[in-house]
Amino acid sequence: MHQCRALLDRGSMSNFATNDLCKKLNLNLQRAHYAVTSVGKAMSNIKFTTKLKLSSSDNSFSQSIECLVLSQITTNLPVVSFNRKILVIPKNLALADPYFNKSAPIDLLLGSSTFWELLCTAKVQIGDSKIFLHETKLG
Repeated sequence: MHQCRALLDRGSMSNFATNDLCKKLNLNLQRAHYAVTSVGKAMSNIKFTTKLKLSSSDNSFSQSIECLVLSQITTNLPVVSFNRKILVIPKNLALADPYFNKSAPIDLLLGSSTFWELLCTAKVQIGDSKIFLHETKLG
């Protein structure tokens, strides 16, 4: 088991994991040959795929997923760390990433098929802002 940071992306057709995460988890890599196009028509050549078991931190949810392997998914997110006290988050909510406000690498990108499996119906608006917290099976 390894705690990691995941980005949920309902627009992505695939799940992605970083090389670093695969090494930390000692995952088996399968040779592959895919070309993936992203925003701005940037092209990435995928040489490996892997399978991993995705679990919530309280183990109430788990699912096996297949991922394409990349050296880096995106830059650190958020781009700049910020004081989380600027957002009034209800104390009774269990966040999937309690350190969401700290700039750090993204280990996994969970694409549309996984995204819709994880998404629940509840959402909470933060004050009068356009920021919503969505309930997922990960927190």
